[in-house]
Amino acid sequence: MTSSFEKLLSSDLLRSLVIKVANQTVISQFPNLVALENTDNSINWIEAVRVASILACSDHKTAQEYALQLASGCLLSTGADQQARFGASTVLDRLANTLTVDLAKERGYLPNFENSDLSIAAKIQSTRLNLEYSLQQHDGTELRVNEFQKNLFASLSDSRWVSATASTSVGKSYAMGAWIANELYSKATSVTVLVVPTRALIHENEIRLRKILIQDKALDVEVRSIPTPSNSDRAHEVYVFTQERLHLWLSNSLNKQVIDHLIVDEAHKVGDGARGVLLQQALELVESKSPETQVVFLSPSTSNPEILLQDAPDGAKCAVASSNTVTVLQNLLWATQVDLQPKQWKLALVKGTTNEHLGTFSLPADPSPESKRLTFVAYALGDRLGSNIIYANGASEAEKYCQQLYDLVGEGAEDEFAQERKDIAELAKSSVHHDYLLVKLIERGIAYHYGNMPLMLRSEIESLFELGGIKYLVCTSTLVEGVNTACKSIFMRGPKKGPGRRMSESDFWNLAGRAGRWGREFQGNIVCVDAAKEKIWGPKLAPTERAHYKIRRQAVEVVSESNQLIKYIESGAPRDEASSYPALESTVAYLGATLSMGKPLSSLAWTSSVDTSVLDRITNNIMPIINQGLLSKETIASNPGISIFAMQSLFRHFQESEHTPEELSPVLPSSEDAAKQYGEIFRRISQEMNPDFGKGRFPYAMGILTVNWMKGFPVSRIIKKRLDNLSQKGTEFDTQKQIRDTLSLIEKFPRFLVPRYISCYSSVLKDYLVSQGKNEQAENVIDVAVRLELGVSNETQISLTALGLSRTTAIAISELIAADNLSENEVLTWLSKRSWSTATLPALVKKEIDRCLSIYSNRLKS
Repeated sequence: MTSSFEKLLSSDLLRSLVIKVANQTVISQFPNLVALENTDNSINWIEAVRVASILACSDHKTAQEYALQLASGCLLSTGADQQARFGASTVLDRLANTLTVDLAKERGYLPNFENSDLSIAAKIQSTRLNLEYSLQQHDGTELRVNEFQKNLFASLSDSRWVSATASTSVGKSYAMGAWIANELYSKATSVTVLVVPTRALIHENEIRLRKILIQDKALDVEVRSIPTPSNSDRAHEVYVFTQERLHLWLSNSLNKQVIDHLIVDEAHKVGDGARGVLLQQALELVESKSPETQVVFLSPSTSNPEILLQDAPDGAKCAVASSNTVTVLQNLLWATQVDLQPKQWKLALVKGTTNEHLGTFSLPADPSPESKRLTFVAYALGDRLGSNIIYANGASEAEKYCQQLYDLVGEGAEDEFAQERKDIAELAKSSVHHDYLLVKLIERGIAYHYGNMPLMLRSEIESLFELGGIKYLVCTSTLVEGVNTACKSIFMRGPKKGPGRRMSESDFWNLAGRAGRWGREFQGNIVCVDAAKEKIWGPKLAPTERAHYKIRRQAVEVVSESNQLIKYIESGAPRDEASSYPALESTVAYLGATLSMGKPLSSLAWTSSVDTSVLDRITNNIMPIINQGLLSKETIASNPGISIFAMQSLFRHFQESEHTPEELSPVLPSSEDAAKQYGEIFRRISQEMNPDFGKGRFPYAMGILTVNWMKGFPVSRIIKKRLDNLSQKGTEFDTQKQIRDTLSLIEKFPRFLVPRYISCYSSVLKDYLVSQGKNEQAENVIDVAVRLELGVSNETQISLTALGLSRTTAIAISELIAADNLSENEVLTWLSKRSWSTATLPALVKKEIDRCLSIYSNRLKS
């Protein structure tokens, strides 16, 4: 059979058929595309489906892709008759691709189709496959899965450490949600931790898991994203954290919980700079505290998923769950300008090393300057019904592209989503600024999406885009960071990830994976504009062959550059160098924490490939600082990403300081002169630990911003204050740029840098005060890291966010609550006794409150 399939796949006749079907289905998606005059549309669909049914019996990835191409093409073709369509459905059934069959029924491609219409043989096959690809759920229902999901469930039931890798659209998240529910039902009590790379994914997964788990009356479960020990008496606890929040949770001395399940989404990000080192360190901390934890790694298509299993403890059974499963077709298309005709462009379907020219299309105007090329192509080819994503290399570029689209789209007739767009405009005004560009753009079904926007606003934009109420969504690299937004077509032109850095092939294909979502589209389109231009795409031009991501641990990458690392350590870890190469400091901090716990560096699994002399030199430079005993082992271990050299420098500063403990300590934001106090603290941090906290008046400006953030000031209030100050000074300014810059400052300082460094500052200060015999003052040093992480100032606001409400909604509600110390249950009761329909709050804030009350409705009744 293997030999027969290989012979079939090498057939020129088969390749010609597949290309003809692919060309036809791609052309049918673009109404403005003028197909080549000699295009041959004649296809014998009965024969094509027969070939597909043979190919579907193979496990070979190319065979499955070809089978899916032929079957999908048959369903989408106007020339296929009912018999051929029924045959195509059986091919999809054989591929365990039931969601595509359901989509075909929903869209009218399989009218009046029932299993009774199939032949006896097809019915037998359908029954067998239904049994083979169905898993019994905790409630007795059957869960229909694809090949990858079947392999994943089998690995999870048999192994303690599992590394699962598959394409973006194969349904990893869906499978994990079902698995978590089953696991909770199988245990009397449990603690599950899901680690995701961004706050946006915290919010997305928290909402999804609450809907799955909390609304289930039979499950006694709490879903949380707050990195503090829970006071809940629920039988099961599920936490959703970033690696930073996981470190905060693990370092809390009150947290004695043993983790039963640890699930790491986007696990390949263990190689993602300084945050990759933090993730690596967090995984090892979990393993040391809970050696019996079941660990699951989820990553997009990777070539070496087994590398993540190296840290498994001795005796733990490990498994790799991967599959050649292809659920949605993805068409790689090149759009290039016709010579000497700026408005005329041609489109080609890229198949390996060949380009199949499909036809030409016209742009709405001359694309000059070049910045218009991407948006003009997207407008000419994009689906007017929506589901178009345009990739931009930064927030300002995203706003520029949106303004270009605004003029192209023009004023259109209102549709069924007009009110939803008005609601987003209202939220943008109230949560950012009344002159925020999005307010105008959203009216015409255009929006942008970048990382520093308020989370609630981003989430609502994503939701409306999924529904079809936003026609064009312009995104930045947040789309590569795991944001779970899919589209029909994605348009790119020389994509970058970060300032001036060309996007890697792996990231390109991860981004391209957003085109086409299983169960929502039959295929997705990746349109590369000016793909043959080296100055736009680089020497290799636009990628043509799908690349698997190769997982590399960032710590290994840093240690492999041993000369630079050792020079850095022997120079005392200079602050400026640490700022320019954050992964260097994070790695040194990680190695220092390992040594402080009494573990030799050779005990780390990944150091087996490192020369022992390098490990010895690192150890010999770090151990003397540990042995001095100035810093407690807890301080060294509980402040990931900050080197022991920086901590020691701060300790020495305290020794030389003439300030009282009260003058050195962080304070609550409600304290008088809190901004001045934090300004002084940031000045010390800048001098001794991280120069990113700035010089001159900048630390004090960040002190004001941080205190306002902790007080729970809405983002809109912070922005308004900044713009008003500029106006009062008579300074000319670009409103949109000032809004972007303010959002960026909030994200970088009070939300990211300050929580980490203020927590470390407090730990080192406590160590210093204890060394001076001032134990009582040391106990009084407060930890404001959680308040900073969440941007709230009191227990009531923390409780509101613990229920899954966004900061925007939590702040708005807290202004109506007198008490500042309500627990989660007390807040929930308070919410349930109010009528929100007539409240003077933005419509989407009221919608979020209603969604929260709906999720907790069973508990409120009890």
